[in-house]
Amino acid sequence: MTSKQTLQDILSQISNAFPSVRIEYQFDRASNTHFIKVSPQETYDSTKFLRFESKLNKQWLESGISPEEDFCIVSKDSLIQLENPELIYEPSPRQDFIFVPSIDLEETVVTSPADDYFYSFVDTGLSTDFADSSYKLAA
Repeated sequence: MTSKQTLQDILSQISNAFPSVRIEYQFDRASNTHFIKVSPQETYDSTKFLRFESKLNKQWLESGISPEEDFCIVSKDSLIQLENPELIYEPSPRQDFIFVPSIDLEETVVTSPADDYFYSFVDTGLSTDFADSSYKLAA
């Protein structure tokens, strides 16, 4: 699985499990790290999210992505902050929207995973240099 596919899956999982959160994404070329910022802070600090994040980290490690690429979830209180998020999930109330399971990081996609929320997936110039990485983890 490529990093792009894994990130699409991770972003969808977060929005499905925590439909009222704002999710931002940014890739840092210098550290070769994919950063996802989750807010509000109360969600990020919750035991439920901590357990969920642990599952996502395991998924990332088992996905076969190059060991040179890293994945990190941060919050507004983290030392690392996203200066120019490339993708944003912004929740807003909405009743009758159906979840779109296929997310394309290169287009604007609208999804509502659950609980009457409407998410707009905004592309703010994502570079896809990382997207074709399909290296296997060393045994």
